[in-house]
Amino acid sequence: MRALALLALLSVPGSSAGPDGLTHSAFKHGGRERTAWVVAPKGKAKGVLLFLSGRQGLAKMRAITRGELERRAVADGFVVVYPEAVEFIYNDGRAFPKFPSQAQDIDDAGFIWAAAERLAREHGAEGGPVYAVGFAAGGLMVQRLVCENDGRLKGAVSVAGTLARPLARACAGAHPVPVMLVAGDDDPFNDWKKGLVHIFNIEQGRILSPERTLALWGKTFRCGEAKSRLLTDADAEDGTRTLLTERHGCRGGARLRLYTVRGGGLGWPGGDPVELEAVVGVAGNDFDASKAAWDFLRGR
Repeated sequence: MRALALLALLSVPGSSAGPDGLTHSAFKHGGRERTAWVVAPKGKAKGVLLFLSGRQGLAKMRAITRGELERRAVADGFVVVYPEAVEFIYNDGRAFPKFPSQAQDIDDAGFIWAAAERLAREHGAEGGPVYAVGFAAGGLMVQRLVCENDGRLKGAVSVAGTLARPLARACAGAHPVPVMLVAGDDDPFNDWKKGLVHIFNIEQGRILSPERTLALWGKTFRCGEAKSRLLTDADAEDGTRTLLTERHGCRGGARLRLYTVRGGGLGWPGGDPVELEAVVGVAGNDFDASKAAWDFLRGR
């Protein structure tokens, strides 16, 4: 049963069929036809939210989050853009040869920015802030955008995804940006201690732990010391507790935040399970990741 569930979750990518309420934007980038899915507010938009899903696919990502982050962004006047990865995995910096995007060194960062700029123009959001949120492999890609940030990215959130280890020495010139991380310390697919992504014990690239990712940005952005506190145990029956670690006083007004869900697995806290909890673990309910992410990005 567990093996079948893992295959369903991780071996078969999600559907790219157009989800309800989204429009389709296709254009060529790097000699390849690329696609982004879009939800836009009525009237002129204020900015762009890039939402990068994991290999579970867009429809599954919207289900996991219950559409809550998308609704909050649109209600605030933001265009929500879901850039589609080649075979559902971005070139996130792991340099894993079995993923076409990484084996071929596809310019996903360039594509994502092209999609953001194109859709900002179409919806009147030129000059507005651009934020990026990602889950799992999408979270790794968001951290790559932070590493390569030239000032265009104004806020970043990664849930169940950190910085790919091969990129760690290339981020010294990153423009400071607010970064929020969410991670379960018992994630069955991200071995934080060994710094590995693995499925069926097969390595799928090296990563930094959430703590090391936070430390890297703290050093790069010259942030103040970390301060931590336990959140209220909002669900005493889920077996998790959440530790919130923050760093302020960073260059350029950046700030850092890490939610460590102790006893948590692969999931979106406050959302629906990614798959059977026996397979992926418990997401945790001490906070709502969608609300926390949007409030963080908007400086609330």
